[in-house]
Amino acid sequence: MSWVGSASRWVGTNNWFLQLSAVVLTVSAPALAADWSLRLGASESLTFDDNLDLDENNRDAGLISSTSFDLNLLATAKTSKISLAQRVSVQKTFFSREPDDWSYFPSGTLSLSKWSKLTTYDLVASYSRSEASSNELVEGVFTEDEGDQLNYAVTGTITHKLNERNTLIWSNAASLVDYTLPSDDLVPSFTAT
Repeated sequence: MSWVGSASRWVGTNNWFLQLSAVVLTVSAPALAADWSLRLGASESLTFDDNLDLDENNRDAGLISSTSFDLNLLATAKTSKISLAQRVSVQKTFFSREPDDWSYFPSGTLSLSKWSKLTTYDLVASYSRSEASSNELVEGVFTEDEGDQLNYAVTGTITHKLNERNTLIWSNAASLVDYTLPSDDLVPSFTAT
């Protein structure tokens, strides 16, 4: 998430931060044939965390530099569409008590769509990886576990146009969150709707 040039409060934490973002490159070019397109993009952002209302042992304070690269391959036919979007973010934290190493966060989405004059079918599968942490207080000592959070999701939607004013939509979704760190506070979960 990005709030350009404004101070915001992150939901679920006691951390105020200021984030400045700037998109430095966005280009589009046709590839292979007229119904295929390839989109390349890159963005750079700086996040300043002022460490307000956080415990002195918390390592999140500092300046975070993040560079993201995007690659989107799109194929469009008369009644179908395929989209493969890949994204890699490279992140570095400065000025923290114990500086982190470089972090790489890949993510990807595959979208398949088929439509006719009255009905559209969509199937979307996605994968993402992000940093996860858990805090624990044991015998007066504050400890922190760090690892990765892996997110997998599959969604499907059928949209049928009944008439000029009414549409029937049926959708379902399944997602899986897997934490790679050994912590009792963060456990794998599965959600289906």
